[in-house]
Amino acid sequence: MTEWVDSDHFEPEAWWAVLNDADLFNFGAEWRRVYEILPELAGPLDPEVDDKLRIPRARKAEDLEPFRSDLKTQIAEVKEEAPEAWRDDRDTIIDSLAIGLQKCAKRAYLILADEEAFRSGSLYVLYLDGFRNVIREGRMDPEIHDLFGVVGTWVETNEFLEGSTVGEKFRLDGQSYGWKGSHFWPQKRSFSASIPQVLIF
Repeated sequence: MTEWVDSDHFEPEAWWAVLNDADLFNFGAEWRRVYEILPELAGPLDPEVDDKLRIPRARKAEDLEPFRSDLKTQIAEVKEEAPEAWRDDRDTIIDSLAIGLQKCAKRAYLILADEEAFRSGSLYVLYLDGFRNVIREGRMDPEIHDLFGVVGTWVETNEFLEGSTVGEKFRLDGQSYGWKGSHFWPQKRSFSASIPQVLIF
């Protein structure tokens, strides 16, 4: 971790990404509190940026409809073909089938180098929607994953970190995609935001 922080790749970003003042940023697992002190970290893009380059916080309902339709079909198939699996592990099955919707909601990733990361080398990776809700989260395995490989995978393939788990608000009873029958209902607000890619605590 120390070698990476001191590397040429990271040096240009260190001025804002290294939040190492313990008096201000010693939040432990409550890392979200950084937004209380530095809300601009998740603020809108520069107003001079062309609006066409802005990223809407939520997809339009019509963009999600194909994913919802596919999900309904897949769930019906599982219930018919594997009723015992559906009964015993319904939530896991739905979380797996809902990957398409999760990818559709994804607007940014955040990589946290917290105390655990410096101790074990396992960076904490979070995928966020436009309202900073965690879609999926997980820790990199230093024996398998490379930081730039994980970033490259996100950019090039839109895939989540292997082994990542669904965030609380994106589970069946979450607020962002509340489960109602066979549908996920997305937030309908549409603002523009830019969220940083790496924070070091």
